[in-house]
Amino acid sequence: MLQALSSNKASIIDPQVREVADKLADFVAKNGRHYEDMTRERNPGNTPFKFLRDKSSREYRYYQDTLDALLRASVSPAAAAAAAAGPGGSRTGTLSAMDEYMKRLDAAAKQKQREEEEEEEERRRRAAQPLLKETAFDRRKVVAVYKDDGARGHHMDDFIPKEELAKFMAQCGDSQLAQQVEAQSAIGADNIGHKLLQKMGWKEGRGIGAKEDGRTAPVAAGGGGGGTAAAAAGMRQDTLGLGAQAHGAVEADDDPFEQYRKRMMLGYKYRPNPLGNPRKPYY
Repeated sequence: MLQALSSNKASIIDPQVREVADKLADFVAKNGRHYEDMTRERNPGNTPFKFLRDKSSREYRYYQDTLDALLRASVSPAAAAAAAAGPGGSRTGTLSAMDEYMKRLDAAAKQKQREEEEEEEERRRRAAQPLLKETAFDRRKVVAVYKDDGARGHHMDDFIPKEELAKFMAQCGDSQLAQQVEAQSAIGADNIGHKLLQKMGWKEGRGIGAKEDGRTAPVAAGGGGGGTAAAAAGMRQDTLGLGAQAHGAVEADDDPFEQYRKRMMLGYKYRPNPLGNPRKPYY
């Protein structure tokens, strides 16, 4: 009955803890109970010996039963006569054996932890293999077919970058977006040219030159900012070539339908190209 109970206890205990408990019980049975206290003090934290701190745990009861069985088996007439004949052995040798035993257990625990880390790394590597094998075509195809929320299908308007859409809507007469675009494109105090002009005595809002009658807006600002000689002469600034027209540019007389059509043209310009092949620009 006792053997069956011990077998049931052993079957529900972690194999590593059971092995440690068996070895410790054998060592304590041969060398004394004070090595149990020494083992408890030397192994704080989450170690295979943590059951020594909880004497009501199933693991400690299994250890105690194993130790009691070993102690009963070791008590024999021959063993009692040997114990009465002389000292129980060198204390120094016992301590060195205990240290060696602890080192082996510590090395085994570290080896097991190392193997678990290697297995986890291997699992992550295998999980990442499909992502590494995924081609650029697959990624562009997903972007072209699915939205950010996982829904299938796109409107051409979905492909326009937020910055480009804000600029387009500002050109269509959205005053709030126009102010935001102007604030984003404004040259700030961290600009190198801005800093150099300030060192020369220039202040923001004043014209450039000794008489402060020069231009006040940046050269790249929309509307010309006073205009250059080329703009004053009516020369093209969009580099489209002679006779070419910017069909996607918003005009002042565009109706809502024309603005929508040009917005779809802008979305077609930024649409994904899963095949990655060169295509002819339409405007």
